[in-house]
Parts: sequence; structure tokens; C-alpha cells
Amino acid sequence: MGDPDTRACFRCSKEFEKNFFAKRQWKSENPTCRSCANDAVKFEQQHTTKVCTQCNKDREKDQFPKKQWKRDHPICRLCFELTKVSDEDNRACHECKRVLPRSEYNFHQWGRGDEALCHNCRAVFDKRFMETINSDRDLKLVDQPDGITLCEHGNERCEVCMVDFTLPNMFARKRAELGRDLTDKENEEVSQTFFKGINMPSNKKICIMDGMACCPRSGRKMSCPCNEVTYCSRSSFNSAARFLHAPL
Repeated sequence: MGDPDTRACFRCSKEFEKNFFAKRQWKSENPTCRSCANDAVKFEQQHTTKVCTQCNKDREKDQFPKKQWKRDHPICRLCFELTKVSDEDNRACHECKRVLPRSEYNFHQWGRGDEALCHNCRAVFDKRFMETINSDRDLKLVDQPDGITLCEHGNERCEVCMVDFTLPNMFARKRAELGRDLTDKENEEVSQTFFKGINMPSNKKICIMDGMACCPRSGRKMSCPCNEVTYCSRSSFNSAARFLHAPL
């Protein structure tokens, strides 16, 4: 039995009497002496960023959960919330079979366990899929004198052409109405009106075609088979399903 009036510091492993510990530390299962605690505080004050083990990005302290910040290999708040946290340092890619560190996977893929795809394999798939979209479609647009843009079927929103020009056309109509360019405030008002009316369900995932003309913003988003991104139309979803399982 050790001396009941002394305890070993968890950090430096030295034996100290009770007055060398803060009251809370003395009662802790793994106590830290005052000297080591002060050194830890000084270190944290000097180092306000750490590199996330998952995404490999240098992030500020407030971007980490409190317990993760104290770890030698922390995971940032975004990766911590959106992936299944594990203590594995390496994992074999489901496609190329290479054993790679977790920094070679994004947090969605790491959470898929044995089915995870590394950055390189995901990039090959994304490139092939986007090339397929661009090569399969010969989009013909019709620009009206008032600045309105329509597809070849005469629609500003068409799921056959996979386009949605609703928002840019709202800006064009407002400019035509006022006879001048819009101010920042007027641009913001038009945007708010658009997003209030589209009735799109909240979803953490982002359509892979977001911001492109071929993203129809249908409000009925389809998840791709790997459950990593979403597609705004059934036709693009089916294309993704075909090419996800094509040889990389």
C-alpha cells in the first residue's frame, strides 16, 4: 500500500503530497500536479490550432470538441459529428485495397467502415460521373430579350433538360422592372423570396451538381448509393448508380 497522503501525478509520474494538487485533481482517478497543470495551460495558450487527424486541416481550438482538443491526435468538431469515430489509424480502401491512414479518407467515407473509398478512388468516380453528365447532354438555351433564360422546351425549370433558371430569372425580372442593376439589399431580398418558396427539406448533404445549371433543385433530393452526396433528380441518381459500380 502506498502512502495515503501522497499520490503520483498522471503526467510526470512523481509522488506528491496533497497540497501539490488542486482539490479537484486530488480526487481525480488520474490526478495532475499543479506544476504539470500550469505547463499544460501555458502550452495551450501558445498553441491555438491543431491539425485534425481525419481531414488533416489546421483548425482553431473552438473547432474541436473539448475532449478532442486535449488529445494528441484530435478530431475536429465537423468530422467528429459527421463520422463514426474509431481508434483505427489505418484502413484498407474498398476499391484499390491499399491500406491508408484515416487522413486519406473524408469523414463520410471513414464512417462506412470496410466499404470506405479513399480520396483518390472517390476523385476518379466523381470525374467520370461529371464527364458523363457533360457528354450525355447537349443543352440548348434560349435567351429572351428581357434577360430571361429558358430551355429548348420553353421552360425555366425542366427536369427533362435538368435545368432550373428560376433564381437567375427572378433577378432578371427584377432588373427589368426597375430598369437598372440591383443593389446588394435588393439581391438579398430576391434570394430570400426564392429560398422561402422552394420548400426544400433540410439536408446536411449537398447535391454534387449544386450551383450548376444542371441542378434542378427539385426539392426531392435523391441520395447516391454511397450515401455521401445527393442528386436533385432521379435521372442523375440513376447515372450515378451505374457509374459507382463501374471499374475505376
